Amino acid sequence: MSKKFVFNKRNLAALTHTGSGKSTEYSDAQVIGLKIDVNPSGRKIWYFRYTFNGTKSVIRIGEYPAIDLEEARSTALQHRAEVDRGFNPAEERRLKRDELTFRQYAEGIYIPHAIAHKRSAKDDISKLRMHMYSSFGDRKLSSLTAHEISMYHGKIKQSHSIAYANRHLALVKRMLGLAVTWGHLSVNTATGIKLFKEGNSRQTYLSKDEARRVVAAMNNDKNPIACAALKIMLLTGVRRQEALSAQWSNVDLNAGVWLLPHTKSGRPRHVQLSDAAVLVLREIHGQTGGSIFVFPGRDRAKPLQDPRKTLWRVLKAAGIDKPFRIHDTRHTFASLCVQSGVSLYTVQHLLGHSQISTTQGYSHLDNPTLRDGVETVSRLIT
Repeated sequence: MSKKFVFNKRNLAALTHTGSGKSTEYSDAQVIGLKIDVNPSGRKIWYFRYTFNGTKSVIRIGEYPAIDLEEARSTALQHRAEVDRGFNPAEERRLKRDELTFRQYAEGIYIPHAIAHKRSAKDDISKLRMHMYSSFGDRKLSSLTAHEISMYHGKIKQSHSIAYANRHLALVKRMLGLAVTWGHLSVNTATGIKLFKEGNSRQTYLSKDEARRVVAAMNNDKNPIACAALKIMLLTGVRRQEALSAQWSNVDLNAGVWLLPHTKSGRPRHVQLSDAAVLVLREIHGQTGGSIFVFPGRDRAKPLQDPRKTLWRVLKAAGIDKPFRIHDTRHTFASLCVQSGVSLYTVQHLLGHSQISTTQGYSHLDNPTLRDGVETVSRLIT
């Protein structure tokens, strides 16, 4: 029997091992380079043989009939096209085999970079280990598709919130973008995926009366340091981490100025301290045990970690039962400023917003100022 002929299902089924060698190889006369190897036990293995830059090479395609004739020919033709374009199929396979998985890239490359360059690296690590690895961990980087990432984005939205889902998508985009920059990927498949639109409906804030009741309850609470931290957040609008990481070396009580060396925007800024805020800090100074931190924890060498229990306790003592988070102290500061007639431009700078559009989320609270505006026009034309 000739060892080169046009393969079909009938003659493939009839192929046998001949001779004394370990196997017998047959060649397809239709697709150059497609071979099938038959061993003494009758197993049949597809191969593709080719020459690249003067060197003969072979690629295993798979076993017949699990890989049928049509699929074997299609694969061989793809490899032939790669050779014609100047690519070595065996090298491409090796690179694919050696490519990092999402987990390997995250643990070995991205996380060390994030720890060195991002203050929020712990948040990234949490998202990766609690959520992303179960979806993408064992996948090769280049195998991730935009559709899969988009579906993951939607899944996190359903299980958590729109904002949390958007933070996950932003992390995936950044990770894949850096993989492209560092040469581990040729394209960032997450680039075109849009963030979900986030509304401001979750913003909760205390009224003037509620804020007074909460401060009064703090004056009688058993944890004065945690209460002082919460008061400063209410009186300045600083973020939770900005307050809890504050150090005395950055506070000038005489000038009423507090330097924030590390902010969300990455730029340091100065916080103006009111007389009430200065008083809170003077009162707490003697209770910090010589700590470098304005609000130390039980271990005076470390800052206070989480004043949530104190917040819940004082809210209950003040008779307030609506949902209220630590971050809502910032919303309360902003809302009380706007309702008292402070301009949005001023509030923007008090909060450290880089864009006025962020501050405009409080514009609906500026009713007295808006009312004065329409009444002015009314007087002019009537």
